[in-house]
Amino acid sequence: MLREFFHHWELSIFEDDAADRCPQAFGWGLENLGDVKLEGKGSELVEVAAALRAGSENFYRTKEITGVTFDGTRLAFDSPFPSPDIEVQRVSARLFESPSAEGRAIVVVPQWNADKGSMVQACNILN
Repeated sequence: MLREFFHHWELSIFEDDAADRCPQAFGWGLENLGDVKLEGKGSELVEVAAALRAGSENFYRTKEITGVTFDGTRLAFDSPFPSPDIEVQRVSARLFESPSAEGRAIVVVPQWNADKGSMVQACNILN
């Protein structure tokens, strides 16, 4: 039952904006590696990944979180990870409290192409 529901729902979402879809060039995401500079894009990337993994405590260490706001249901803060994409410079989350949660929580993470409120309905259903 749920499988068929979600299948039809996903198809309707896909069909709503199918005309707006256009091919994009593949990107390696090298611009998100910070100070790492690469001449090529093949084996050098493997070498950089190995070096970053060896020093992962430094790679994953974040700067101090700034711009924190919380109004009781909405949390927001400035991303400690620089990005050329303005949309991801600010992190936001919304709390859906349930009286029957008993200390448990579910974290719902929208997919990459989700619109601003797409997961609100899912959270209301799970709540």
